[in-house]
Amino acid sequence: MFSKGNMKKLKSLLFMSLSINALLILGAFIMIYKVGGIWNFYDQVIERTPSQDFSKHFIQRKDIFESKVHEEVDIIFAGDSITDYGEVNEWFPRQVVLNRGVRGDDSKGLLYRIDDITRHNAEKIYIMIGINDLLRSVSKKNYVNNMREIIERIQEDSPNSQIFIQSILPINHVSYKLNTTPEEIQELNVILEKLTVEYGVNYIDLYSKMSDDKNLLNERFTNDGLHLLGEGYEVWETAIHNSN
Repeated sequence: MFSKGNMKKLKSLLFMSLSINALLILGAFIMIYKVGGIWNFYDQVIERTPSQDFSKHFIQRKDIFESKVHEEVDIIFAGDSITDYGEVNEWFPRQVVLNRGVRGDDSKGLLYRIDDITRHNAEKIYIMIGINDLLRSVSKKNYVNNMREIIERIQEDSPNSQIFIQSILPINHVSYKLNTTPEEIQELNVILEKLTVEYGVNYIDLYSKMSDDKNLLNERFTNDGLHLLGEGYEVWETAIHNSN
């Protein structure tokens, strides 16, 4: 039998143990939110070891893309999950369209797989990348250098392709607990627009079309504050068609 003193100590230890476990669980949830949801967490933390630059999912998708042979490609969309989840092929039903979006990708990843994009010599290449750079705290310098090299590689290896750099979309960090702010996104978009002028390529401003009066991703277009619902993709599709 435990004495009253021992029972009190046992209860205290039990309470302390439960509290620590609760804090660990809360910390895990916060980490998942900060890296952009469960799939980004899976790609960045579970699938990727310290010795790996890219997740298994990224390598799988890259390998699948590179195994495909297409005689003629009209349009390529390249980006992260926002591109990946879009039915962009349906936007141009009479043309050959490749979706080269990869869940969780960033500018480093896109640059790493740029050969698969340039080898098709597509008429038009649409690029949207950057939100995961912000979520991973990639330095502005590294992001800009990656974007410069992406544009330069396309211009060198696929000189007849028209390049369309799309703005990074807004997020709604009220409903989706991320450390990225509207100001950080807008700062990168200003840089992207300047790069398009410098390199003589096209810029598509999707940010202003998707944001509300608080510069957040309009709640009509999302159910998690980051990814798009059907209406959001419709706005995007309209902007693409209007840019041609």
